[in-house]
Amino acid sequence: KKVFVVYQKIMNDIKNSEFVKKILEEEYSTNNYDLRWGLKPQRYGEVINIDVKAAYPTTLINYGIISRDTFKRMMSLPKEERLVAFGMCAKRSTVFIYKDGELLDWDVETGPFAKVFYFVVQKINEIMIRCKEIAGEYYLFHWVDGIFLEKSCPDKIVKQIVDLLKQENYNLLSLS
Repeated sequence: KKVFVVYQKIMNDIKNSEFVKKILEEEYSTNNYDLRWGLKPQRYGEVINIDVKAAYPTTLINYGIISRDTFKRMMSLPKEERLVAFGMCAKRSTVFIYKDGELLDWDVETGPFAKVFYFVVQKINEIMIRCKEIAGEYYLFHWVDGIFLEKSCPDKIVKQIVDLLKQENYNLLSLS
């Protein structure tokens, strides 16, 4: 029940946001990962992982898409439930039309605010790409909101990545 309450709060904020009107006019990438060119499958042993905490809610609040109250309510949910509450904005369903048991047609329907979800995915990926550029040759890959670096990455580079994330108002879940 709490997930649906938070989803409704997110939707109310989205519907009342002037910025969302601009978001809906654009197209966004849903890429949320990358890896070093030529990276060979192998056992890397220990690596450095810098993981962002609550990347989706933080991006929503950073761009003024949701209110502080909605952000707090989102953050009161466990991570999986936060993802569900926001992910429902990206609703996509396949609709099948039958007559007398025979398939006549089908279509894919996307929710009216799916682009908000795609916008957030793209913004997080853009931050990860900036982290990748800082990491240079020590970059292994990133997946959604976590970047993985070679264990030999100098502390100075790790600090630059952490500083960038903090400068962009992201908190770290872990640095391991």
